[in-house]
Amino acid sequence: MLYIGVDPDKSKHTVVICDSSAKLLFSQSFKAELNGYHQAYQWVKEKAPERIWGIENPQAFARNFAQYLIKQKEHVLSVPTYMTKKYRKRSLLKGKTDKNDAL
Repeated sequence: MLYIGVDPDKSKHTVVICDSSAKLLFSQSFKAELNGYHQAYQWVKEKAPERIWGIENPQAFARNFAQYLIKQKEHVLSVPTYMTKKYRKRSLLKGKTDKNDAL
């Protein structure tokens, strides 16, 4: 089982794939549009046959992406923004970056 983290933005979504110990395996950004959703989904399917998605605040910029994934029968979890902020404070990865937030 691999875990997919998504840090959404108005124009792009950063998608990371990590293992159960939160080790970053892959990272890529995709346009925040239907074609970008499809590209991200295909990219993840190729690299992570068994997966769970975690999307930071899917009620905002990632709403359409989350709905797209649900239509594909994906397992999608909502990650509240305060959790990424707490993780950032405890993390050895310093600074706010899209990749770190997606982790």
